[in-house]
Amino acid sequence: TSQERSGRTFHMEFLPPHLKLKIISSLGQQIDDVVTQEAPMEISEVLDLSKLQESKLSFFTKQDLHNLQGRGYIVKGDLLKSKDRVRAVWDALLQLEKDGTLKPAGMQNSSHTWKQSEIRGDKMAFITSMEMKNTAIDEAAKAMDALKAELNEAVDFQCSKVSIQAAVYPGNGTRYVKHLDSCKGGPNRRLTVLFYPNIDWKAGDGGELRLYLPLKKEKAKHGEKEVVVPEGKTGEAAKRKAEIIDVEPTGNKVVVFLSDCVEHEVLRSNTKRAALTMWLC
Repeated sequence: TSQERSGRTFHMEFLPPHLKLKIISSLGQQIDDVVTQEAPMEISEVLDLSKLQESKLSFFTKQDLHNLQGRGYIVKGDLLKSKDRVRAVWDALLQLEKDGTLKPAGMQNSSHTWKQSEIRGDKMAFITSMEMKNTAIDEAAKAMDALKAELNEAVDFQCSKVSIQAAVYPGNGTRYVKHLDSCKGGPNRRLTVLFYPNIDWKAGDGGELRLYLPLKKEKAKHGEKEVVVPEGKTGEAAKRKAEIIDVEPTGNKVVVFLSDCVEHEVLRSNTKRAALTMWLC
């Protein structure tokens, strides 16, 4: 997609996602006309499955990790042990929104942050920056952090740095448009782990997570040289559309995806919708 201003043309597809969203919001461009028209990403190599020690797995299975690396995402259930504990997280997050601990979210790169509610409408805070301690949120955060430890042991993931964010979409059509969690000029994230405490979510409430799956890669020989190209007919990969998966944000669900190649968005939320997000760097 190209945009024209003052007789000049520039091509949006060559810009990093965070800069593109800022330009769109500044120009008043119709967001949906721009963010949905790009060619899909290529899948990145994040997990070294040659190092997999299956005996070290507990929450994940061997097939989970092959699906995560092969397709870019997995969906799991039952992070916490009971519905009561899930509801406690839900209640705690709504209380944080009510008392003002969660603030209107913004987009950022390495140098600055800006806000535009039509692009991103949630209220959020990072767990480490919260002034109040909450037992339910702390339990969920520890359960999520245990997933990091499991990956470190099972596939030598070597992750020591994580960040966990609490967020609530207040409803009224709030959303977060299509974006990447890791890109040049932004945080260096490898995996995104989402936990949903929306214990009473039902169809029609909105706020589904829409994933745009990256293209797989295959090896093709050109003369004596072997190169990696996206799956499909050589030369036509750029014409392919990403496979789209919509994930319902139901209570006690976990979604894991590759941060730097799985574009995603939060669809419009008609009611309150909460999540904890952990990024593994």
